[in-house]
Amino acid sequence: MDDAQHLLAERIRHLARAIPAAVAGGLAIAVLTAAALWSVTPHVWMLAWLAVLSLCSIERLHLHRLCRKVRPSAAEPLHRWLLRMRVMAFVTGSCWGAITLFSPTGRDARLDFLSYVIAGITAAAASALAADRRAALLFHWAAILPLVLRLVFAAGPYHLSMALMGLMYAAYLSAAAARADRQFSATT
Repeated sequence: MDDAQHLLAERIRHLARAIPAAVAGGLAIAVLTAAALWSVTPHVWMLAWLAVLSLCSIERLHLHRLCRKVRPSAAEPLHRWLLRMRVMAFVTGSCWGAITLFSPTGRDARLDFLSYVIAGITAAAASALAADRRAALLFHWAAILPLVLRLVFAAGPYHLSMALMGLMYAAYLSAAAARADRQFSATT
C-alpha cells in the first residue's frame, strides 16, 4: 500500500465518521424548516422534500456503515467509495437548495429565513466535509446556488445585495474547503 492509497482510505474514513452527526443535525433542521414553512408551502411539496432528504439520509447512513470496513489495499476500489461520498454530498446539497426554489416567498421574511437555513446547513457541512474539498464544494454550491438565483430574481430592494453576499459566502466556503483539504493531506 502506498501513501496515496493510505491517504484516500483515511479521507473516506474521516468523511464516514462525520455522517451520523451530520444526518441527525440535518434531519432536525429539516423538520424545523418544514414546520416553519408548513403554512405557506404546499404540503405535498414539503412532504416530498422531507421524503427525498430522508432517503438521502438513509443512503448516507448505509454508506457510513459500509465505509467503516474500508481498508487500504491494492484490491480495494477506494476511488469508487470516494465517488459515492461525493455524489451523496451533491445530492444532499441539492435537496437543501431545492427548498429555496419551491417554497413561496410572499414576504421578505421567508426568503431571509431560507437564507439563514442554507447558511447554517452549509457552515455545518464545512466541518463534516473538511477531509475532501470536492465533496465540500459539491455540497456547498448545490445548496447555495439555487438560493442565489432565487434572490437575483426576487423583487425586493436588497435581494441583489443578498445574492452577491451569497456568492461571496460560497466563495469563502470554497477557499476554506481548499485550506482544510490541504491541511488534511499534510497531516495524514
